Amino acid sequence: MINPSGFSASVRFYWPVDVARFVFATLVVCGHAYEFARLGNEDWHVAFFDRVLPGGLWVAGFFVMSGWCIAAGRAGRGDFVLRRYLEARLSRILPLYVVFFAASLVAEAIFARVGGRTDALWSPWFWAIPAQLTMTQGLVGPFGAFNPSWSLTHEMVCYLVWGLLLRSAARHAGSRTMLAIALLPLLIAGLGHALVHTATSWLILSLPLYFFVWLLGAAVAETPVEWVERHRARLIGAAFVFALPLAVYALDRRVPESIGMIAFSVLLALAATRLHRVAGGPRIDRLSHLLGLASYPLYLGHGIVTVAASVAVAHHPGVVDPRVVMVATIAVSILLAFAVGVPLERRVMAWRSAWLRRRWAA
Repeated sequence: MINPSGFSASVRFYWPVDVARFVFATLVVCGHAYEFARLGNEDWHVAFFDRVLPGGLWVAGFFVMSGWCIAAGRAGRGDFVLRRYLEARLSRILPLYVVFFAASLVAEAIFARVGGRTDALWSPWFWAIPAQLTMTQGLVGPFGAFNPSWSLTHEMVCYLVWGLLLRSAARHAGSRTMLAIALLPLLIAGLGHALVHTATSWLILSLPLYFFVWLLGAAVAETPVEWVERHRARLIGAAFVFALPLAVYALDRRVPESIGMIAFSVLLALAATRLHRVAGGPRIDRLSHLLGLASYPLYLGHGIVTVAASVAVAHHPGVVDPRVVMVATIAVSILLAFAVGVPLERRVMAWRSAWLRRRWAA
């Protein structure tokens, strides 16, 4: 299995983690493909996609898995070197990020030449390029077809804050104490957003919100198996409690997305407490490893495909059924992730492993 933490190769990572990452990436693609397929076909609706497939829900799932992976990679290790930790994180995120950002720049240049580029979604504002280069696009605004990369700003914030907390006196407290502390800014930002409900207030809320769900995964990874087994009945009861607000969110448009995100993240974290009971095998490990390799390039690269589809539809309005556009966008995105993204990921992971060994041996 992939060891995304950059800490210890002996740490066991379970196949459902990689499968979940691929499923969440695919669901994000489905949501975006639905949005773009409706351009010029606003009368076409699918209730399930309207409500249950906003990107935020599945991005929250990514963050839970990310927190779990990073904390599990540090399990049982008393030492912590912030420089090594940041080197591991940046060398994991940046190589493919740079490749797909360059591809997005080329793609947008082609879209501009071909014409028909709609500005209804993901406009290619060139002032966003510096934000992309500094990974602040989640705060400032992303660039056109590279729009899905916005969440990497929030993920880098999670990495940095968690690393700084580990380096400080808080390192003895663990992620569960950090989780309790993180509730305060989340509640304050949530109250502020409920009162003013602006794009800025949502941006302010999103930072503690995504850090909170990230810490959920980290807290589960640091929880001893013995404690989980001892409180199994209570954890099952908690799952039923949080399933209710998630169901209400799915059925009622008046319920804020943040409520659905928190409920879904808690349920996913509770499910992760059962990972130690999951059995693997050579075949399923190989398959899940392949899906895990495809998830990051699928997430980064599908924006190019969705915008390309919208350009094609703009040249032939009303000719192609929006359902065909949606299915084709999803299929091409997944195909490119496996055909192009997976080979790139293999090379990046091999380079990263060798580079970190050289750096840390020095």
